[in-house]
Amino acid sequence: MVQQVKGVEAFDKIIKETKGLVAVDFFAVWCRPCQQIGPVFEKIETETPNALFLKVDVDESNDTAGKYGITSMPTFIFFKDGENVKTVIGPTEHELRAVIKELAGSD
Repeated sequence: MVQQVKGVEAFDKIIKETKGLVAVDFFAVWCRPCQQIGPVFEKIETETPNALFLKVDVDESNDTAGKYGITSMPTFIFFKDGENVKTVIGPTEHELRAVIKELAGSD
């Protein structure tokens, strides 16, 4: 299940302690594109057992959004072994699936 994280300290702790891929959806509840891609992100999570999926509401965690330079939603940031490896802004379902497949590999 996709976990929603609040606060930069909690977020950074998860990123630092997680080995492998962490996919993060920075979203806002009022954002129509976020509402469209959110369920896709959650479905991909069920298909990708070797990655951790997180959601960050930019309005509830503006400290986290600010630290990671989020200016458009939805923005997806991907971390591997604690390192920021890729950022994708406003992807289509196909683009999001392709990035996650590429980064998750076949662990």
